[in-house]
Order: sequence, then structure tokens, then C-alpha cells
Amino acid sequence: MTLTLFLIRILMLVLLYGFLLVLAWGVYQDLRRGDMALAAQRQQRPKTRLVVVASGDSGYAVGQGFPLGTITTIGRDYSNDIALSDSYASAKHARIDHESDGRFWLVDVGSSNGTMLNGQQIRPNVPVPLDGGDMIRIGKVELRVS
Repeated sequence: MTLTLFLIRILMLVLLYGFLLVLAWGVYQDLRRGDMALAAQRQQRPKTRLVVVASGDSGYAVGQGFPLGTITTIGRDYSNDIALSDSYASAKHARIDHESDGRFWLVDVGSSNGTMLNGQQIRPNVPVPLDGGDMIRIGKVELRVS
């Protein structure tokens, strides 16, 4: 009787550890598949960036590119992601936001001289969608979305 209870306990313990092992293996496989899918998605999506078309007094070379992040700030202050040493640029001039839907949005953050998108001045603090080929003008600096 005692031997039977002991063997049943051992069997239950083996089954419990087996179940936990199978569960852990399934979670590991799911996480691995998700990482692989994310890596494939990153490789497929080309990086969006701004390319200098007209450098003005910015000190940047024509053709120089800047990758766009989740939030990319532009202005005269050196704390910006893209610092423009252009006298017409405000310290905090504009911002480009990358939304979860994959689109980029340009926002003039209350600059003194305004921000131009494809030759049109945008309203302060009103996000405007960006597309490939769009031209952004801040002071004498022109940047193309590519």
C-alpha cells in the first residue's frame, strides 16, 4: 500500500514537471517566432530619412541624410536631433513624429518664422502627414523626405 502511494506520487511529480517543461518550451517557441517576424519586418521596411537638398547656412552638405526616429526634433539648439545653425530657424523649430500606423507627421512647434511643407506654410502645433518626396523648408535649409 505504501509502495503504491509512493509510486503514484512519483508519477504525479513526473507528469507535473513534464507539463511545465512542455509549457515552457511552447512559450520559448512563440517568443522566438515573434522575434524572427519582427526582424523580418524591420528588414523589409526601408528607413525613412531626411536628405539635405539646400543647406543654407546649416553647415550640412547637400545630400547628407538624417534617419527619422520615433520623435525627431529640428531646430537651432544643439539638443535637437537635427541641429541647424541657420539664423531663420528657431531653437525648437519643428518635430517629426512616427506614429504606430507607420506614418510620419510634421509639426511646427511654434517657431518664429514658420515651417514650409511643399511650398505651403503649415500651422503651428497642427500635425501634417509626410510622404516620400515631400520637401520641408526651415529657414534657408531644404530637406526632402526619402
